[in-house]
Amino acid sequence: MITASAQLIKKAKWPKGTWGLPKAASGCPDSEGFVFGEGNRYQTTNDILPLNKWSIPLSFYGFYSLNDMEQHFCMKKSSDADVGELEWPSGQYCIFKSPEADCPNGFDNGWIFWDDNDWPNRNKVYGDVPDGVYDHNTQINYCCRTDGFASNEIELPKDSSFFLLRHTHQCQAVKGMLTMMQWFEWDCNDSIFIYNKQGGVVPDSEVGRNVRVQYCYYYTLR
Repeated sequence: MITASAQLIKKAKWPKGTWGLPKAASGCPDSEGFVFGEGNRYQTTNDILPLNKWSIPLSFYGFYSLNDMEQHFCMKKSSDADVGELEWPSGQYCIFKSPEADCPNGFDNGWIFWDDNDWPNRNKVYGDVPDGVYDHNTQINYCCRTDGFASNEIELPKDSSFFLLRHTHQCQAVKGMLTMMQWFEWDCNDSIFIYNKQGGVVPDSEVGRNVRVQYCYYYTLR
């Protein structure tokens, strides 16, 4: 027998619009009414005394090593199923900007530019990726929410693990999910000059001779 209270419980859905998330080792999150487009960016990092660094654990999908790495993406495209669906909630977090549209309502945009290794340069791009520039260097554009408190829980689907990009010193709380701070540091092109840069509102990051970006990994204990 289904009680009245049970009928009122609605399963959380992913917000409407076009946007992207980092792909977790478990794959793109489960979705209802749409399928995430997937793609990746292979980046050539410093080949001389290579020193990419990352947190342990790091729950990225794909390849990463002391030199070279892949960023994999889960990109939500426009969908008729979006009509009347929820907006992203207020908070402190970032997502990838879609090449199809502006940032969702309530987000500010920004970008990070990586000065990838000059020679050899093995950069490649496949499939659906965030808005940006993908040539012998890399620029990725972001959408960041800054109008709430990270400690206030937001509601997102909790059927599978996923990433958000951290915006402040702490991860955005998500109802019913455990979270783990993770990071990756790209050992960028060795040069007399520093060409790595950022603009606008971006994820919590260190952009200097190298680039380090902070992530929040969400999961449940099953």
